[in-house]
Amino acid sequence: MSDANIALSDALDETRSPLTFSLEIRGGRTGYRRRPILGDRFLIGSDAVCDLRLDGRLAAPLHCLLRRDGDHLEAERLCDVEMTVNGRSVESATLVAGDTLGVGGVRLIVHSVAVRFDVIRPADGLDSPHFDRSGFQSGSVSERPAAHLVELIERENDRIRDFEDRQRAGAAALLEAVRRSRRPSSGAVAEEATNSSLDAIVKRLDQLAGVLERQSEQHIVPGDHPREAASTLIAAQQEVLDRLTRLARLAAAFTDLSRDSSRRAA
Repeated sequence: MSDANIALSDALDETRSPLTFSLEIRGGRTGYRRRPILGDRFLIGSDAVCDLRLDGRLAAPLHCLLRRDGDHLEAERLCDVEMTVNGRSVESATLVAGDTLGVGGVRLIVHSVAVRFDVIRPADGLDSPHFDRSGFQSGSVSERPAAHLVELIERENDRIRDFEDRQRAGAAALLEAVRRSRRPSSGAVAEEATNSSLDAIVKRLDQLAGVLERQSEQHIVPGDHPREAASTLIAAQQEVLDRLTRLARLAAAFTDLSRDSSRRAA
């Protein structure tokens, strides 16, 4: 092995292992209690652009910013709402493993793990210019957790899209059923008032179907945490579907009333 390779290996051996940070969420409702800090900056707040989104009733849109600085994090408050570190109200602070950050009604416990990159010394002949390296793949070991996280997010987004498709299909089927029910049978004569009320119901159903479509687009935003987005979307769409169901029952009642009136008139 060349003298240059030996010197490089010794220098890397003496370098301290880099730290990866994560936040453990205590309090509140979430599907993921541990959130990794993957970049140099980590934004916390209720806005959709934040890396960690909190309840808007307790947290500001842009509440605080965490910055990586070697073996610790620097926390900076970005709003007038209180931020605490280990129970003490602060505007900025240095965070290390074990510290507790209080923000937006939850406690965030700082964790850090040393990532060890073992230096592999080439065996005799491997540092030769004649050695074939074509079978080796380049790439950082630290990229693997991030790639796995991206895969999980994509899988969760697929579930959300599947849920949206089923919701839209259900709303469309309900709408079509109401439209079919309002078509008069042979020889049936519906009263003008009944038809007018039924037209208003169908118009309202069309409006609610549009609301359902818009909510699907608004609640799934790039960078949003998938499980939180799914929870918000399900709650919003469930409310719309409940209204659709009530209106469909009302439409069915009007249809029955129309048929009874037609029979009596006959």
